[in-house]
Amino acid sequence: MKTYFLLYVFSPIFALLFSLIGFSQVRHPPQLTSPSLPQEKQNYYELAAIDFQKEFFLKAIAKLRKHLRDNPKDMRARDLIGASYFHLGMSAEAIDNLKRSMKKTQAPSYNLYYLGVSHLLQKKFRIGIFYLKKASLYNDEFASRATFEIGMAYYHRRDFPKASFWFRQYSLRFPRAIYQKIADRALKSINKGKYISYLRGLKFPDPKLTLYKYSSWSLFNYEHFWFLDIGSGNREGREKEPLETGGLRNSNSIDYYLTANFGLGIGPIKRSSNTLSLGYIYNQTWFTTPERLQRFQEDYFDFDYFLYRPDLLYRRHNFYGEFNREIFSDFILGFFGQMSFERVGSSLMTSPEDSQVQKSLRISTASLLIPYVSAVITDNLSLELYTYMYKELQEDDQEFSYKTYDLSESSPLLSVGLRSHLALPDYGTAIDLNLYRFEFVFNDLWLDYKREGASAKLSHELFNSFFLSLNLGFYVDTYLVPHLQVGGCRTSSKISQASDVPSVCERTDTGMAYDAEIYWDYTNFSRISLKYSNLENKNSAQTQFETNKTDILMQVTLAFPSVDDIINNVKKYDEYRFYNKETPR
Repeated sequence: MKTYFLLYVFSPIFALLFSLIGFSQVRHPPQLTSPSLPQEKQNYYELAAIDFQKEFFLKAIAKLRKHLRDNPKDMRARDLIGASYFHLGMSAEAIDNLKRSMKKTQAPSYNLYYLGVSHLLQKKFRIGIFYLKKASLYNDEFASRATFEIGMAYYHRRDFPKASFWFRQYSLRFPRAIYQKIADRALKSINKGKYISYLRGLKFPDPKLTLYKYSSWSLFNYEHFWFLDIGSGNREGREKEPLETGGLRNSNSIDYYLTANFGLGIGPIKRSSNTLSLGYIYNQTWFTTPERLQRFQEDYFDFDYFLYRPDLLYRRHNFYGEFNREIFSDFILGFFGQMSFERVGSSLMTSPEDSQVQKSLRISTASLLIPYVSAVITDNLSLELYTYMYKELQEDDQEFSYKTYDLSESSPLLSVGLRSHLALPDYGTAIDLNLYRFEFVFNDLWLDYKREGASAKLSHELFNSFFLSLNLGFYVDTYLVPHLQVGGCRTSSKISQASDVPSVCERTDTGMAYDAEIYWDYTNFSRISLKYSNLENKNSAQTQFETNKTDILMQVTLAFPSVDDIINNVKKYDEYRFYNKETPR
């Protein structure tokens, strides 16, 4: 009883002391209750402020909008709407509202603080730091929070000198502020040269969780994705073919095609140190030829002679999964796996050339496994070391079946690569580099080769929502088994004499691949793109192996939770099709 009596007597004193020690950790909205407004017009804001404290941010926004209808010049309400949007993870909406009130706000440090952290949420470091530094010039709670967040932002970028400076400023100016223990721990870790990844001040929201719950594009309330690609393009090919009289001539081909891709899956689901994704992707490409197009233009109403041939309808079903785990601080061990089944033809439509051709045939079955280890160097820079284990079984041409690994004890082989990704969101730029060494083992020993190459990709935002992407790749193919050629190893313009002794010819090809893409992100969920690609294989001594392929594709993409997420998480291993130039598609 004595204990309870003492607590009862001294609790007001304890409360007063704690109020003097430092700022409360609860987020405080600016004081918007205006004595010049009638009481009945203050209720919406007061109720919104209560909702904000309880983290009912959607309810707060709804009430604040009603308040602004009667008080359109009350910029402090606009500030609170911006802060609510930030805590929902909707940074673009937060920035829009905060900028509208920035010049007339009655709580400038509050406004600048939320502008800063909203830009940091978008990974726009330079702009976010700019606003936080302006907020730190004041001498109130949000100036202290801004000072601390500047130090924390530099800390997580491993810029320890600047982080140390701002943490010391925080300790000197606001010695009793709420994040003092975290700042002290960060300074101690800097002095010891150790980085602690989980140190945080403000809890930044996950924008995707907000989308799953509130976006009209969302299918479920938990982590998932879907996308739809629809496009049209033309593909040209040039290669050498032998003449009956000897020598070679150029052979050109052109195809027009429609493409449609659809994907649906769950993830990435993050639980503790583990992340899991599972999905299904459907790819479809439908070809036609210039001759067929010309005949179609002669009679648009000849429905029996459809423009796109059913027997040239290629479909691929892909089932994939990815699992990774953080094994050490900033190190991730992961596995990506995929099974693919490709078919051609249609069992629903017949070909006009032969009404009996109404069949769907399996072309190939493929499996892909990519174990990898990733290292997060900074928030914007990562490295990934991976092993590329691909196997494709051709149904009709068994000699073209191949794999990129051999785990037998006699001659083990592995295909490996090293990727790096550098994001510069302040400049709207991202850079990807890839070095690799792949082994291709075919059923036909004469086709085996080793490929060593590198590629670099640059993406840059030209202006508002318009982007340019440039990709350049170079490779060298060394064939493991030399072939026999009559008349010497260099390509001859004439047929050699039958009596000539075949020469043993080593084969080494070089190749250059490049593409340029311009695209417009109409929203985070939609993109329109135009892409030009070229792949050229060269062999100056044996020109019969030279080929050139160009492709122009215009495409519309709808995706959730965003187009960038689909490109980075779902389609990040699509480039494996480039690795094998023997594949006809």
